[in-house]
Amino acid sequence: MRRYFPLLMLLALGGCHSPLKNDPASRYYVIPVGSTIELRKPVTIPPDTAHINLQYGRFVEDSDRDRYYPHCRFEIRELTAEPRIIQPDRFRITRVVNREYVDSRPDLIDYITKLWIHSDKTPQALYMYCSQYNTDPFPDWVTIAEMQEAWGEYFTIHLANTP
Repeated sequence: MRRYFPLLMLLALGGCHSPLKNDPASRYYVIPVGSTIELRKPVTIPPDTAHINLQYGRFVEDSDRDRYYPHCRFEIRELTAEPRIIQPDRFRITRVVNREYVDSRPDLIDYITKLWIHSDKTPQALYMYCSQYNTDPFPDWVTIAEMQEAWGEYFTIHLANTP
């Protein structure tokens, strides 16, 4: 085992500089801060909640989300008894975190990408997060293409530092 240790260390360190982190189609790609999420159509936040869920290009209730497939949540600040309409806008991504949440069953992991967003026009917007459950031993964060599929015609992303 000792003689394989240097090789294992090189492989582990090589993973830190993987070209997959620079490929927007990769699960390991980290969306650059400064990118934007564009809301293309008005959306209504239902009463007594502060979010909407999207999956397969349509709105879904919390209880109807299939956690094993990519789904996203758009979150705002206030919980009110009245519905709120959020008008089309462009939200600047100010912070990005990929994290893993281990469910009560140790082999079930929720892979979450959380995008903190800001807009002067819509200051109540907080973040968009996308996730999916998996039992894979390898990280399985939602790709940009899968986010777009979950968002459907409502949202799109514009990556910073790309033509």
